[in-house]
Amino acid sequence: MPLLPLLTLTILVVSVGLVVVRLVRGPTVADRVVALDVLSAVAIGFIATYTVATGAAALLDAALVVALVAFMATVAFAQFVERRNTPSSAPATPPSSSPAPSPEEPAGSSPSPPAPTADGPA
Repeated sequence: MPLLPLLTLTILVVSVGLVVVRLVRGPTVADRVVALDVLSAVAIGFIATYTVATGAAALLDAALVVALVAFMATVAFAQFVERRNTPSSAPATPPSSSPAPSPEEPAGSSPSPPAPTADGPA
């Protein structure tokens, strides 16, 4: 095997190791998804290197399929994140048994007695 494909495969193997570390350690889900996306790009690199080294052009179809699936997965994840971060139209607050205090009254005060009317006390 010529030197260039061997060097390329060595670099790809090192990159797979680094991507797996990010996949395992990634503090957020987005880091893990990006690592999977890079892993699919490295897989395409492996297929392309093998194709160049052996001359088997039939594997380029497999590389194309991997690229399309990786793209669709990235788009699906982006939509998931966008929907998760969008606030809902109605706030989810539990109903309370007591009415909310009016802005004139402090929150801890008791309700004032009804005001007297012109007819006299109630």
